[in-house]
Amino acid sequence: MTTSKRIVSVILSVAMVASVSTVFAGAVNTEEREKAQEIVSAVTDNALKEDLSVSEIQKDVKALEERMIDTDSISVYDINEDGHVVYAYILDEDIATVYVDTWEGTEGDTYLRLKEEEHINVFCFKPDGSIYLNGAKVEVQTTSGMVADQAAFGNGSGGIEPMAGMYSSFYLNPLPNTTFSSYTGAQTLYDSTALTNLANTLSAIGVAGAVVLVTNAWGGLVAKIGQSIFNSVITSAMQQLVSKAPNARGITFTDYRKAHPNNNSTSMRFRHDVKSVPNTGMAVTKYYYEDRYPT
Repeated sequence: MTTSKRIVSVILSVAMVASVSTVFAGAVNTEEREKAQEIVSAVTDNALKEDLSVSEIQKDVKALEERMIDTDSISVYDINEDGHVVYAYILDEDIATVYVDTWEGTEGDTYLRLKEEEHINVFCFKPDGSIYLNGAKVEVQTTSGMVADQAAFGNGSGGIEPMAGMYSSFYLNPLPNTTFSSYTGAQTLYDSTALTNLANTLSAIGVAGAVVLVTNAWGGLVAKIGQSIFNSVITSAMQQLVSKAPNARGITFTDYRKAHPNNNSTSMRFRHDVKSVPNTGMAVTKYYYEDRYPT
């Protein structure tokens, strides 16, 4: 190939990559804009509606989704004195409405303020992935692996080698024809995240603040099992922990996987035990279920 042809080839390759990236970004932006338009359309206060900008709401939608806020559960509440749109956020029907606003810092930081009854928390998410809560950096440690009994249960699948191309679905209730106690395999695979050196106690942070903190710190598990399942598990745990361990300033969350005895190479079922251990007070364990099958 001549030099001129190589140059043309490189230019075409770069153009193709740029084109694909633009198409993908355009699709994402379209979804965000449609969501923003839905949010604005739902506002019934005409005076408030006139002060809203779809493009600004779209920026907020992007920021909130990146910070693990379910934008299907928000609505415009007001515009505060800082000029930020304040959203009413329904995290759970058993929790008081949470009021949220977000803005960008001068160094690429994203700020998120949550108000849940008397609890007010300001999060700062840095470009390097670090998280600050009310001005203090949150120490986050993540680990994963297998527990000591791995020899008995091999790869954590109940001693069965799974076939390639398996797909997992996740549920809050036991899978069909199983019960909670059906999953008799030893605890094998685990995924753990520890939050330490919290500036405030759990009782001061409140349920919504704690859920947002954990969801953003444990992003790998959220991506794996889905935000809806994760939020349900962690919200339920936090509702108990805030009352059982009100003075805790650190928590370790560990997701253990237990196999069903009837697992085979083409069908596998697991119960996941998510254990939340505060540095003071009582631990809480919540559960979800995994169904693995060929794609």
